[in-house]
Amino acid sequence: MKKEIIDNMKKAYTTCNLRDDGNLSVQILEYIASRIEINRNEIEKIISIYQVNASVDEILKVMNDRANINRESTGKTIITEQGFMFAQVLVPVGTIVVRAYEPLEIIKYWVYAIETKNAIAVASDNYNDMSVEALICIIMKEALKKFSLDENQIMYIKESECQYELFDKVIYTCNKDGKIYDKPEVEDIAKLSIDEKMYVYLENDDFKLEAEQNQNAQILKGNIDEIIEKIGYARAATIYTKDSKSAYKFINFVNADNVFVNTNLKNVFEIINSDNELYKYKNIIIPVPKEMIKREQESDKSIANAVEINTQHEEKQLVKYKQGLWEKIRNILKELF
Repeated sequence: MKKEIIDNMKKAYTTCNLRDDGNLSVQILEYIASRIEINRNEIEKIISIYQVNASVDEILKVMNDRANINRESTGKTIITEQGFMFAQVLVPVGTIVVRAYEPLEIIKYWVYAIETKNAIAVASDNYNDMSVEALICIIMKEALKKFSLDENQIMYIKESECQYELFDKVIYTCNKDGKIYDKPEVEDIAKLSIDEKMYVYLENDDFKLEAEQNQNAQILKGNIDEIIEKIGYARAATIYTKDSKSAYKFINFVNADNVFVNTNLKNVFEIINSDNELYKYKNIIIPVPKEMIKREQESDKSIANAVEINTQHEEKQLVKYKQGLWEKIRNILKELF
């Protein structure tokens, strides 16, 4: 398996997570379901030829069962007395590879990719580019392109060629002989590879003095995409910047437990483990403009209440993180700069 596949999946993950279009995943899955219905006869022929233990209706059920999930993420958001917002949010893992054998199981994880904004590859020992799952993959990739997303968000690869260690997480739904596990086994590559180091990205030299106050942290300078790649998996990272887009990109795509904006790394917290293998928790701290806090207080709407996340632990279901939280973070960053 070429490293280019992982690089393309990372780009696809970035593309879909920079989009905040509300019910986009529902629209995509509904479109895919309509294309499957249009191609019903062709799909049924392939099912018959290869004697697949699945029907078109069962494939559509996989789509429909997942198209209307509306779960809010779990966690907490507070505003400190010093004027900082601490957000403990549930975010997509990144690049995931799933070892799967059965067609419906394979298709289900591609649906998960669209719903959760992860980039998911399925590695199958039963790989066949003429199979029903291969045809569904083509339909799903075309749908992603139609909605201006990257088709590499979902991939279908041979199990024998898969380099599992290149992904952020591995999910095994079966063993190498195709025996289905009662419960998927998970290997968190990112967590195993985590670097205990802390990093400071000095994008703007006006913050040089503040950046240097971060003791025991490595200061980095350069292109933001190269910095994100260089940090890899870290315990904590902060960016010093005057650009809201850079700040938003940094907190979204740096693979660290704690990600801050214009904030010292002294307030690093232990991360909560997620019960859902498709998500991880991330601690975010950003300064909140005093004017914004004042406006919110005057209108009797605290920022904390405005972005508070549902604390009921429903994350064992597929979740869709609250759009209001990320919208609020963007608004804070825009006003901050």
